[in-house]
Formats: sequence, structure tokens, C-alpha cells
Amino acid sequence: MAFFTIILAHQFGSAVFGEYTYIASIEVIGNVITTFGIDMLLVREIAATDRLLYLFPALVIQILLSIIFIVIVPIVSIHLPNLDLNAVIALQIYSFSMVPLAFFTIFTTIIRGKQRMASYASLILVLIILQLTALFLLRLQGGGIIVLAILLLSVQVIGAILAGHLCQFQIQFFSQPFLDLVRQLFYLIRICAPIAVLGLLGILYQRLSLIIILSLNGTTSTGDYSDAARVVEAAKIGHVAIFTALYPLMAQVNATGKLNWASTFRLPILVLLGGAITASFILSWLAKPSISILFGSGYISSVSPLQVLSWILVPYTINSFRSLVFLAEDDVFIIMLSLMAGIITLVILTIWLEPLMNLKGAAWAALFSESLQSLILIGRYFQRHCNILIGSFN
Repeated sequence: MAFFTIILAHQFGSAVFGEYTYIASIEVIGNVITTFGIDMLLVREIAATDRLLYLFPALVIQILLSIIFIVIVPIVSIHLPNLDLNAVIALQIYSFSMVPLAFFTIFTTIIRGKQRMASYASLILVLIILQLTALFLLRLQGGGIIVLAILLLSVQVIGAILAGHLCQFQIQFFSQPFLDLVRQLFYLIRICAPIAVLGLLGILYQRLSLIIILSLNGTTSTGDYSDAARVVEAAKIGHVAIFTALYPLMAQVNATGKLNWASTFRLPILVLLGGAITASFILSWLAKPSISILFGSGYISSVSPLQVLSWILVPYTINSFRSLVFLAEDDVFIIMLSLMAGIITLVILTIWLEPLMNLKGAAWAALFSESLQSLILIGRYFQRHCNILIGSFN
């Protein structure tokens, strides 16, 4: 995926690449909204009980939300700042990917919940190869952002079909009365609403810097900042992979009712934290040659934000681990609280620091916001730990 981003940046240049980044951010936010947190709930339930309940109503909810998103996008897209007509059309075309993504999410939920991680990894690898193939076709034909949107939509359709094949399409469509289906729909909406809000806050927080920078400085600055952010995202590859595999295991261990069950995962978090510190140091030190080699001299403005953003890996590791622990315990409130604090801080600091320090100011705002979240989550952990000790003493 990092390779995909690098080639795309060379293909489009800063301005058009900034538009693509903006479109991709909106689509990711849309995917989180339409998923409605159902995947996290089902992964937790399947891993803990091995039962494939609520798959069909979950799919119905996601398709309905996807249709709403597709209808809203043309209305909203014409009012988005600093986007030309081609980018607006590309956004409208790519919004249709929400439908195959709904199927893809449900199918991969089964695969992840049953901890068939080799199958899941193979599926993701195939999708990456398909995306790179689409990019090759784009370069071959000399297409623009509209052609890219069509190709990526096609990749999503193929991905949904492959995911369904891997999980053997284990969704019972007509095995229950209509009234039971309606009850299950409302039950899922009620249970998943907190997780949905949490997911929306999380993805909004991740993409907020790009949205603010686009509004303040246009697509060129957005593309430069996006390059730095994508390098940091590439450095998270190992962490993302391990956290993806750890969550079903956390749900299983938590289901046993073991006290202080999270201590079971102490070794992985220590290893990941050590890796984050090492990667942050190397990435900050080699920021200039990394940008020059990967993106070229035209993206030299990405160096200064990368030097700061590289240190986000450390609080990110803490936040991701503690969030998964709290989510496995169904303690959504503290994660939501930390994200809301992070979003408010990020907005205020970015608007304040970006005009003073350019993109480096936006990077400092992101680093401070991520660090604030880690302090809140760590504080919650120590508070609960102290309560347990006091209860045991009493």
C-alpha cells in the first residue's frame, strides 16, 4: 500500500494527489459510518462464542447506510472547498464502493472472528496486487483521477466476491421470520451505536489534519502533508498486523473472566513499544533522504512534518493497545472520551500552529493530540488497577 501511494504521488503530482487523498479520506469516513461498528462487535462475539449470529441483519444495516451515503455524496461534494470538477466526479463514482465494502466487511468479520488469519492475510495481499494492477493500467492509459476511481471501485467488487468465497458465504438470508429480523436490526443498532460513534470519532481524528489543511492552504499542501503521514502509516504496518490478530484473542481471554487478563499480552505490547521507539528515531533521523528517495525532490516540503510525525508511533502504540483492551471489555466510554479530547485539541492546535509553522505546526498538533490520548487511557488503566487493589484489600 505504501508502494501504491508512492507511485500515485509520482503519477499525479502534489495538487491532484492532494485531491485523491481528500477523496480517500471521505471514503474511509463513509466506510466507518456504514460499517456502524458492527464488525468489531461480531468479531468479538464470534471469537468468544464461535456463533455466526446477526450476520444477515448486519449486512442489511450496512447496505441501507451505504445507500444513504451514496445519495448524500453528490449533494455535499459540490460544496466541498478546493476540489475541481474531476475530483467531485471521482468522489461520486467511488462512493458506490460502499456497497461491495458492506459485503466485504461482513465476510471478513467471519474470517477474523474464526481467527483464520492466513486466509485474511492472503485476501489482503490479493487486494493489494489488484490495486497495483489498477495503478499499472492507469499509468498505461494515462488516465486521471476519474479513471482511478472507476478502477478502485472495480477492485472493491472483486474483493467482496473473493472474501465471500473464502468464508463460503456463511450468511443465512431467509432462515428467520420477518419480525425476528426487525428485532435483530433494532438490537444491533442499539448495541453497536456506541462502537459506531467510537469508530466515527477515530477515523475523523485520523483524517482531520488533512481536511483542515485542505481548507486552509489547498490541495498542494494537503498532498505534501499526506506524503509525510503515509510514510508514518507505512511504519505502522507491523503494529497494525499484530493488533488485528490480537483483538480476537483478547475477546477470547476476556470471555474466560480472568482477573487482570490484559497482563497476558504484556510481552507483545512491550515488543511493539520498543519497535515504535526505534522506528520513530530512525524515521525522524532519515526523514529527508526518505522523502527524496520515495517521492522525489518535488515533495521536499514533506520533510519537516515527517520529522515530527514519526514520533507519533510511540503514543499510537499505547493508544491502540489500551483501546483494544477497553473495547474487549466493552468499556467504550473512556475510548470515546480520549478521542473527543484528541479531536478538540487537534482542531484548536492545527488552526493555531499551522499558520505560524506551516505543515510542521500541523504535525506538532497531531503529536500533542495523540500524546494527550495516551495519557487519558493510561490514567484510566491506573485508576482501575488501584480500584482493584483497594477492593482486594477491603
